[in-house]
Amino acid sequence: MCSKRLSHLVLLLVATFAMAGCEPPRPVEAVSTAESELNFAMSQLPRFLEVWNNNVGVPALTLNVEPSAPWIVVNVNTVSSEAPPTETGPFDRQTIQVTIDRNQLTRGNHEGFIRFTASGIATRSVKVLVSQDFDGTQDSLRILNPAAVYSEPYLIDFSFSLRDAMDNAVVAEPAQFELEAREGSERIGDETGFHLIRGAARQLKIELVLDYTLSMQNMPGAIDAMEDSAIDVLLPSLNEDALVGVTEFHRDDRESQRVAAFTVSRELLTTRIRGIQDDFVNGFSSGSRMLDAVYDGVTRFDAEGQDQDARFILLFSDGDDSSSTHSTNNVVQLARARGVRIYAIAFGTDSNFTDLIDITTRTGGAIFEAASTDELESTFERIVMDLQGQYNLRWASLARNSTPVIPSFTIGLNSESATYAAQTAFVPTAHAGNGPLEGRLRLVSSDNEENTIVFLRADYVPRFIREMSIFLRSAEDFTVSVVDAADDGLLGGWTVTQEPLDGGILVTAVSPASNAYIPFGTFGPLLRIDFDALIPEEEELFDSIFIDNTLYASGQTFVVEDVPSVEPGGEGEGEGEGEGEGEGEEPMPELRTNITELFFNSPLGLTNFVVWNGADNGSTLDFSIGHNLTQTGVTINPNSEQSTGPTDRKMITVTIASVLDDAGDLIIDWEGEPLAIPVIVDVP
Repeated sequence: MCSKRLSHLVLLLVATFAMAGCEPPRPVEAVSTAESELNFAMSQLPRFLEVWNNNVGVPALTLNVEPSAPWIVVNVNTVSSEAPPTETGPFDRQTIQVTIDRNQLTRGNHEGFIRFTASGIATRSVKVLVSQDFDGTQDSLRILNPAAVYSEPYLIDFSFSLRDAMDNAVVAEPAQFELEAREGSERIGDETGFHLIRGAARQLKIELVLDYTLSMQNMPGAIDAMEDSAIDVLLPSLNEDALVGVTEFHRDDRESQRVAAFTVSRELLTTRIRGIQDDFVNGFSSGSRMLDAVYDGVTRFDAEGQDQDARFILLFSDGDDSSSTHSTNNVVQLARARGVRIYAIAFGTDSNFTDLIDITTRTGGAIFEAASTDELESTFERIVMDLQGQYNLRWASLARNSTPVIPSFTIGLNSESATYAAQTAFVPTAHAGNGPLEGRLRLVSSDNEENTIVFLRADYVPRFIREMSIFLRSAEDFTVSVVDAADDGLLGGWTVTQEPLDGGILVTAVSPASNAYIPFGTFGPLLRIDFDALIPEEEELFDSIFIDNTLYASGQTFVVEDVPSVEPGGEGEGEGEGEGEGEGEEPMPELRTNITELFFNSPLGLTNFVVWNGADNGSTLDFSIGHNLTQTGVTINPNSEQSTGPTDRKMITVTIASVLDDAGDLIIDWEGEPLAIPVIVDVP
């Protein structure tokens, strides 16, 4: 009945205007947009659309923002723009973020639009175009921000995040996932050491960038809530070896200031964060140099070592930036160059999202909103979940040729799965290093106010390691503890003993079972070393870290990066006389190699092994390599080399280009007794 009355009323109005010789009033033209079409194509990134009031006679124009389909997502429902002072502006441009929810799209091309409407105002529409190469409605497990890294020896690493259909981080134990990996079309097997590791097992480095500008100070409770959440929510969630630094910014006439260098000390970080208001701000805050502060935060990360660290900036800000000299492009370019992902918490109801969205999206990070102090703790918890939803998939390729392949993997959970293929090819011979038998260890140090804390980490572990003997000696007093399995420690749950020896500490660790080994190819922390004093940066931490490699019968070794390796009871590096030498004699080298036989599983092929000087006494090992095989198609490259010590390892490549049908040896000739290495061909 009502609809009939309304129709009659409309007809009556039309008739009235007709009898009066008038037409109904035309909608007023007042809306302009920077673009008439947004073509997302295959892009996952958001787009930004500018809209403004172009009519001097329409003050305070408020527009409804109306997407035509639910897969078009806008960050505001209404937008207001003041009338321009003249017909040529300047115009009060408002920015709208537009993203595409691809989980609602099937495969193919899709078209929609965004309408801007207001009473009495002519409607303005912007077309939205999207292309989709998968059925998003069937894909509830998503791989985000994947990155492939290739390193020595023959290692393939994928780091990535997992999200569900609701864009929540997927957090589960690695053993709960179903995994499959390929090199090209070939599926790899368990013998590659193929395994999934929590992202936290990598060396985690986070720089907190905290906003103490006037706009933040004027929001009641904002500063206290920011500090409380960082201290009480974020810090306790991190592994004990996670390194955290702090940068603050509070004035437009000053650069940001480093509050705390990277440290594992949660006590120091708590003290420094609680002291920012008194020690740095001191009652004087003004405009914002947010982008400059983020840029400064990125510079805290070295240009090198990106394959060893998981690097994050965590920015807390309302997004305002009045005075920065750096642009978003400057920040993004540096962050990408140094492998840093930027996460941001946009605080307050009037947050400026434009810059925050730009720097987080383009660096593979994420943005989180906290409209009030009540929401802040839960927002930090979401970031913690997101960090816990990071994973690393690693395997050691068994290929030893120069043929490029594209690695890929499929990961599944609860009947859902997702697949990713690397964007660059893996070439095995380009990442041979010193061969798969050499394990790599390194030190990661940090300071608190009273002492230095160091972690001994493994970057790569060879096969079949179920015991370790580690001797540590320093001029300073220190204590040693094992990193627990809950913090991804590789020796957690092992039987560990310590004893004083030769001015240092000998740590012996044995696995709980004869067939329980450190996973092949893995990485993670081993030991925590707490010094009694604060060690100046220019001083060496250790006189020696010596790994007893005689425990391993199959040629496995461990090398500690950039640290002297002196056996207990032995002389220091380059000091005194070699063992068994007469006074005045030149120090003698020791021939070492990582193999006892050279094995081929094909009559044609290529393999590598390593030769080095095992004496750490300043001697030089000169050696040459030949063979007594009858074949002419055997190539040894190089066939002569020189090694100056245990860390100066030389990789030798042996290629068989004709069918090998008899036994023989490689001969390593040096100033001592020649070493014969049997060559064995076992063709399946």
